Parts: sequence; C-alpha cells; structure tokens
Amino acid sequence: MSSKKLTVEYGNPPYSRTLSNHNKLLGMYDDCIGVKTGFTKKSGRCLVSAAKRDGCTVIAVTLNAPYDWNDHIALLDYGLSKLTSEDITVKLKDDTIPIVGGNSDRVRITTGNFTVGCTANSRQGITSELNLVPFIYAPCTPGQVVGTVEYEYNGRTIHTESIYTVGDVEYKKKPHQNLIQKFNENIKKIIKRFI
Repeated sequence: MSSKKLTVEYGNPPYSRTLSNHNKLLGMYDDCIGVKTGFTKKSGRCLVSAAKRDGCTVIAVTLNAPYDWNDHIALLDYGLSKLTSEDITVKLKDDTIPIVGGNSDRVRITTGNFTVGCTANSRQGITSELNLVPFIYAPCTPGQVVGTVEYEYNGRTIHTESIYTVGDVEYKKKPHQNLIQKFNENIKKIIKRFI
C-alpha cells in the first residue's frame, strides 16, 4: 500500500510487470503510508488514506469527493495535530520471576515498549492488565515468553505486548555420587521411614 511502484513476476512462462499505485498522496504527503483509491458511479471518487508521524497514525475516508487529494491532506494534518505520542509501557513492580531447578532462584524479565497516539482526553481511558505465570522451570534462555500485558481503551483491547526473560539460567547440577554413595543415601532413606 505504501509503495509507489512494484515489479512482480507471474505467468507461465513467468514475465515481469510493473504495477503503479494510483494513490497520489504517496508523492504529495510525506507522512502518507497508503491505503486505497476507488471509484463507482454511485459513490464517485473514493479514497481511504493513512498517515503516520511521531508514533501516531490517523486514517481518513471520503466518498464522492472531487477534491479528495486536498481534502485528505487537510484531514490528515488535522488528525495528526490533535494527537501526541505517549509511552504507556507498564513498569513491572518486580522485574524477576521465580525459576525452579536452576542454578539461580530467579531470572530477570522485561516487556516491550508500547507507544500510542492520544488526544488530550483519551489517555485516561487506557488501562493495562498484567498476565504472568507464577514460575518457570529451568533451563531458561533470553526471550522466553512468560506472560503478556494487555492494554485496553475503555474496556476494548488495543494492544498485547509479551513479557519475556532476559537472562540465561541453566539446570542446577547435582553433585556426582559414586555407586557406594548412592547405596548409602538409599539405606538412610529406608531407615528414616521406620524410625
């Protein structure tokens, strides 16, 4: 959608064909990321466009608009002027999680950043819910997903971000026992049962 031209190859035998995007906004508006032009007899010239600036994305839609390119530039400028980019990333109270059977009792965790375009009043409607497993088993490698953060706006999920491990934790190695030591350990366990 955001490409002005694209060369594709298809057919039998394959041949190249260059497709041109008819969305003039891609050349007229620096922040335009595309979408779709259209026309029907009943609805006239139709245009759906989107623009992204400073982490904020807006969409404009017009039907039967003879001056749609200029209308969309005005609509996109207006929408982007009303938004500010807000980092609403959840700060984890405890940035570690217990790990069972490892050479460490805990492993560090983190979550990706989440930035969203907000109006002055919409920031208050954004909430987050943390879903985290109570513990994990060793071994553990960086990037292992252990939960999610769900961001909601007025009760509707708008984004889900993973919570993942940062460090390596290997199995806890048990000390090596020879055959006689294992035999003695088993005898001690049997004696404890009867005492």
